[in-house]
Order: sequence, then C-alpha cells, then structure tokens
Amino acid sequence: MKTEQRIDYLDIAKAICIVLVVVGHFNPSPAPQSWRTAVDVIYTFHMPLFMFVSGFLFSKTYRRQPYLDFISKKFRHLMVPYFLTSVFIIGIKLTMQSILPVKNTAVVQDLLTMFYRPSAAVHLWFVWALMLLYLIAPLCRKRFAGIGFFAAAAALWLLPVNLPDIFSLNQFKSNAVFFSAGMLTGDFDRTPYFKKTLCPIIIALFAVLEYLFASGICVPVLKRVLPFVGILFILTVSRLLSEALRGKARTALLFVGKNSLIIFLLHSAFGEFGKAILSFVGITSESHFALALLTFVLLGTCGPLLLKFLSSHIICASPDGTL
Repeated sequence: MKTEQRIDYLDIAKAICIVLVVVGHFNPSPAPQSWRTAVDVIYTFHMPLFMFVSGFLFSKTYRRQPYLDFISKKFRHLMVPYFLTSVFIIGIKLTMQSILPVKNTAVVQDLLTMFYRPSAAVHLWFVWALMLLYLIAPLCRKRFAGIGFFAAAAALWLLPVNLPDIFSLNQFKSNAVFFSAGMLTGDFDRTPYFKKTLCPIIIALFAVLEYLFASGICVPVLKRVLPFVGILFILTVSRLLSEALRGKARTALLFVGKNSLIIFLLHSAFGEFGKAILSFVGITSESHFALALLTFVLLGTCGPLLLKFLSSHIICASPDGTL
C-alpha cells in the first residue's frame, strides 16, 4: 500500500473521530436517555482510535535522531499549544463567567495547576498522555522492544489501581495499550482491515457488540473488547470512504482530519460559548436540544478552523501525524 493512500485514509479516520469527540462533549443536563447512550457508545472507541493512529504514524514516520531532538519537537508540537490553549480557555472563563453561564468555572489558581494537570478543560488529558507516550516510544523502536511495550501497556491497562492525579497518569494508563498497538501495526506492511472481504464482518461485529453494550449486557468485558473493535470499524469505514469519495467531500474530510489537533484543543471553548449565547437569549438545551447540539457541534468544529485560518500568518503548523 502506498504511503500517501494510507495517510489519506488515516486523516479521514481522524476527521470522523474528531467530529465524534465534539459530539460526545455535548453533554447537557438533563439529556434524553437515548443521547446518554449514544455518548457512551462514542466513548468506547473514539480516543483509543486517536491513540492507535498516533502510534501507527509514529512507527511509519519516525527516523533515527537524537532523543532530545525528538522530544523537543514533540514538546513544541503538543505542549506549547496545550499551554497556550489552557491560558486562552482559563482567560475566557475568568472574563465571561460573571456575564454568561459557564460550565466548569475557572479560578486564577488554574493558571498554575495547568502545569501538572489539565485544569483548563478535562479533555486536554490527551495531550499529557500522548507526550508521556512519546517519551517512551523512541526507546521501543526494535520489534522485540515494541512487543514488550505492548505487553507492559496491556498489563497496566488491566491493573485495577489508580495512579496519582498528576500529568494525566491514569489516562496514560488507560490508553498506552492502544498507542503501542498502533506502533506494532505500523511495523507491518499489511493490516487486516485493508481486506475488503472482512469489511462486512467488522461492521456487523461492531454493530452487534455496541448493541449489547448499550443494552447493558456483558459491559465489563465489552469495555475491554470494544475499543479494538471500534478502531477496526472506523478504519474500515475510513478506507471505504477514501476509495469512494471524490471532490469537495473528500477534500473537506482530509482538511478536518489534518487539523484535528486544533479542533481538539479548542472545540470545547467555542462550543460552550455557543451554548452560553443561546442560554443568554433564553434558548436552553432542555427546550431546544437539537438546536443546542447543532450550535455546539458547528462552532466546536468550525470555530477552531476559522481561528487557525485567521491567524495563519503568525501561526505556522507543521503536521507530523499526531491526533
């Protein structure tokens, strides 16, 4: 398989999942039970998919280089945007929370807490966990070391303990197995979800298992199985879309996928701002659920892209496959 096709394929997968991230973070209270179930289904696989893709692309794009050079590059790509985003979100909350209803209000102390915990927004745990994984990944490039990394990550995933609430260690514990699985998969030229004969089976398996999960059947087991099945499902769908889509639809999906990091960092701020404006004029999630959802998703997805476009003359992004 050509590298270019694979990158397009994974960008489409990232586009699908970043939209699901935005959708999943629309969690008003009260909300219909059907919506809570849909969000639970999304959460079974969307972040494992991002971890898997990050590990896969690390395996495919990593070139031998001084360890500190690699870490410095990843710090600039991940942690610098994280700190800037944290300051932005905390600043917006401190400014607006006395005027508009703000979910998860901020305090000035959050500007210090953000250096060891994602105090600006809970979903920013991903950046910390991914940075920790990049500290380990270059040390596990040989296949035997990669297998050991996967085995250790799987054992850590299954271990029923909580780690200290710093540097998103618990989220690292829960997601390292997917990153390491992506690394191992990237070491092979072929992967099973590229075979068209398996596509209907994977899609049907995902649908059946998610139905069982939503029905409350074998939930503890399914929580361990569904992340991997969900990864296969999204990659299968993305493969099919990559082959079927042409023109503007394909271009739009690739654009969203390639810019998924900025959407991830800022979607909550833009989406919550839209909800606050609606609430200010008397439109609540309870009375107009569909309108509030649409506003949250559109602003959460398009707002960060517009901000990047407007600031493109001073912010130069160099995509390396992360998120």
